[in-house]
Amino acid sequence: MRKLNHPNITHLHQVFESDTHIYMILDYAKGGSLYEKIIKKQTLPETSVLKFCRELLKVLKYLNSKKIVHRDIKLENILLDSQDDNLDFKLADFGLATKITGELTLRCGSPGYIAPEILRKEKYGYKVDIFGAGVIYILYLQGKCHFLGIFKKKC
Repeated sequence: MRKLNHPNITHLHQVFESDTHIYMILDYAKGGSLYEKIIKKQTLPETSVLKFCRELLKVLKYLNSKKIVHRDIKLENILLDSQDDNLDFKLADFGLATKITGELTLRCGSPGYIAPEILRKEKYGYKVDIFGAGVIYILYLQGKCHFLGIFKKKC
């Protein structure tokens, strides 16, 4: 994360380690997650959702240019800097992210967002992030996450 420099990616400012803990200082997102916004039924007009998705795809294009695949694009990993502006967001949680140096085959991701090629145990690349972005687009456009309810009690 320290090597990434994009306004819509959470920045890792500092890391402190003790004998028992690792402390990571990241950007603060006072608006919560996009998941929380949808749960509160805060929907937006289609044009606003389209603008958000265009910005998210720009972030994924940036990661692609750095040969990085996130592998966990989901509503909970989109953090909002404010509740009022959905374009002021940060992509977070790079715990499953990896640099592409060869073929990727590891099965990982969050239920409901995982691309079919990962589930089929096929080789995959950047497109798995695009699949996750597509799921986000549909959920955000609908203003609900009912199909994710089988994985989460809140929905």
